[in-house]
Amino acid sequence: MAVLNESDHEWMTEDYSYEYGPTAFAYMPSGRSVLVCVAKNIYVYSTVSGDHIATFTVPEHVLCSDMIAVFVSPDSDRVLAIGSNGVIHVWDLVSGKEAAYRTLLLPGPLIRFCVARDCQHVVTTYSQNMYEHSTITIARLSAAPGDIVRRFQAPCNVSSMCLSPDATIAYFTAEESIYIVDLNTEATLRQLTVPPFQDAGQAPWMGIHDRVQVPTISDDGKFFAAVLRRDKATRVYVWALENAVVDTPAFTIGDAWYFSGVCISPNSKYVAVNDKSSVHVWSIQTQSLVLTINTTNLLKQYEFSPDSRHMFTTNVLSYEKRGPRMRPTGFGYGMSWDLTHRPRYALLAAVAGLPSWDKMFNARRRGGGDGDHAIKTNVLGFMGWP
Repeated sequence: MAVLNESDHEWMTEDYSYEYGPTAFAYMPSGRSVLVCVAKNIYVYSTVSGDHIATFTVPEHVLCSDMIAVFVSPDSDRVLAIGSNGVIHVWDLVSGKEAAYRTLLLPGPLIRFCVARDCQHVVTTYSQNMYEHSTITIARLSAAPGDIVRRFQAPCNVSSMCLSPDATIAYFTAEESIYIVDLNTEATLRQLTVPPFQDAGQAPWMGIHDRVQVPTISDDGKFFAAVLRRDKATRVYVWALENAVVDTPAFTIGDAWYFSGVCISPNSKYVAVNDKSSVHVWSIQTQSLVLTINTTNLLKQYEFSPDSRHMFTTNVLSYEKRGPRMRPTGFGYGMSWDLTHRPRYALLAAVAGLPSWDKMFNARRRGGGDGDHAIKTNVLGFMGWP
C-alpha cells in the first residue's frame, strides 16, 4: 500500500479565511482545470500548474448566498452553481466571448437536490416531516424558471439520493434501505436492504436504526456505493449493479466509526472513503487498500479527476462550535494530488540536509516564498498507479 502525506501534493490553492473558504468544487470534463467555489465566486485553477486562470463572479445586484455545489456540462459550455438560498447561477460559455450569466429558481424548498450530469435537469426532494413520504420534483434547467417536468411521491422519506449517468434512474436512501426508482414511470424497480452489522465483540445493536447515506454511482453505471451509519460505527458497501445477485454487496469496507464519505473513480476501478483527515483508496477488483492520502487538517471534500489519475481535496484548519452547529475556523484551501507518482522528498531532504517539509510548509503559511515548491518538484519519484 502506498502513502501520500500533505508534503506530497502537486499544488495547492491560496489560503482562504473561514468567511471565504472553499465550499464546493468540480473538475472540468477535460481534467485540465478545476472550479473551486469560494463564497459568491468560482475560481478556476489549472490542474497542470495550479495557477489561477479565471473567475466566475455573481453580479452585485443579484441576491446571492454561499455556493454549496457546482457542476459543469459534459461539453463544457455551461457552469451551474447552486446557492444555499435555492438560486441556481448559470454561466453559458461561448468560445471567444464573455460568459453570459443568468439565474434560475428551484421549485419548492431546497432540502435535497441532485443535478443530472448533462446539466439539463435537477431533481429535488422534500417532506413536511420525517414520517411522510418525500415529494420528488424534476425540473428542467432551461431559460424559463420553474419549468417543472414531473412531480410525484417517493416510496419513502428520502434522506439522500443520487442519479444514474443518464438521469433516468434515481437511488433514494431511507433508513437501512435503498430504493431504485424509474423517474419516467415513477415505478420502484428494486429495494436494496443493507446487511445488519454489529460492533466488534459486542451484541447486535438494538433500538438504533441503521441509516444509509452519501450514495454514489460510477460513471458507467456498473457500481453503486453508500455509507451505512449506525451510531458511532460505519461501513461502506459497494454493489455491482450488473450482477444478477445485486441484492448482495460486492464487497464491504469497515467496521470503523470514522468513514463519512465515498466516491468511485470514473474508470470504475477504485472506491475512495474518507475519515477525519485522510482518504483511503481501495481497488474494487482486488478489494484491497492500495493508497492512503494523509492531510494535516480536517478534510471537507474530495473527488477523482476525469482520468482517475489525480484527486482534488479541500480542507479547513479547524472547527469550533458557533451556535447549534460546528463551523470551520481559520483558513481553508484546496490541494491536488498526483495518484500516479509518489514524491520521495523526506528521504532526499534527510540525505541532503535540507530543512523538513513541515517547516517549509509552515513558512509558506506565514508568507514565505515559493522556493519549497521548486525543491519539491525536482525530487519526485515514480510510483506506478495500480
